[in-house]
Amino acid sequence: MKISEKKQIPGEVPYAPWVKKPFSILFALTIGLTLTPMSFASVFALSDAPTEPHLEEMHKPLLPNATTPWWEEDVWADPDRPFLYYGIEKRKADAKKAEDERHAREQIRETMREKALKEQNNQAKPKEDPFDFSRFTTVESLKAEREKRLNVAIMNPTIDNMAVLSSDQRTRVGVVDRFAQAWQLGRLLYPMFDYTATHPSANFATTALTDVKREETAQRLKSLNGDAGLIFIAKPGDPLTDIASEPVRAFARTWNLPLIATAVDETVKAKTRGKDLKGFEGFDEVLPDGEPRRALGHQNLPRGGTCTHASSDGEAPGLCAP
Repeated sequence: MKISEKKQIPGEVPYAPWVKKPFSILFALTIGLTLTPMSFASVFALSDAPTEPHLEEMHKPLLPNATTPWWEEDVWADPDRPFLYYGIEKRKADAKKAEDERHAREQIRETMREKALKEQNNQAKPKEDPFDFSRFTTVESLKAEREKRLNVAIMNPTIDNMAVLSSDQRTRVGVVDRFAQAWQLGRLLYPMFDYTATHPSANFATTALTDVKREETAQRLKSLNGDAGLIFIAKPGDPLTDIASEPVRAFARTWNLPLIATAVDETVKAKTRGKDLKGFEGFDEVLPDGEPRRALGHQNLPRGGTCTHASSDGEAPGLCAP
């Protein structure tokens, strides 16, 4: 059979016969895209029938918290979806906010409980009488009450606050007066513990004792007349030599004691007239440094370079400290 040929229209592109049905092709593509894998499994025969574990695995939910098969799950409804980071942070922020609110409510309840307890204690405690000081049994408590009343009176100087402060002052004066009376009574009953019994502090008593000591000193010095003397040791030209020489000469004249002057100077080799040495003008003669000072054991001179020593029976009672 001879196939008839279709005359080709100039400019027309030849195409296969099946292209003449474009709507059929579009319908086939739509059906193919909408079919699920399970639909293909039901259309095409499998080489091997699925086993029981395979079926369980196929029906197992993909999301950990899901209770439906994976093809019915909504990934946006899963709270543990790992790829939505801000969902986790929001839950953490909500949990922290709830915890902070709970802690704030507990603090408010605790504050209200303490306030109620404090009010209850204040109502149960009787109001203290500001003029009753019998409740203060220690000096510390009395001092603390004094500071409290003084602060209140300074910051709020009302007549009532001044009266409260004055009552404290009166109480303190009374305490001090009772202490003074007890102290005097103790001195009378136990004189062995009274230091002023042997060391009086009254002016008339101290004056009398000073006169007694002065008389005892005079008698002692008179007893040394003829057995003791003074040695004045100093450096020529030292300012203190002239200052100290006059009191020493007056002391010797008062008690009739012999006085020897000694010059600590290398230039004074022999007995020299006092007027020839600066500071020794009041002495008739001055001995060179040597035997008198060494005999008394004086190795150093005091600051300023003078030393006065009293000797009795040739004894050396001590050194002049530098």
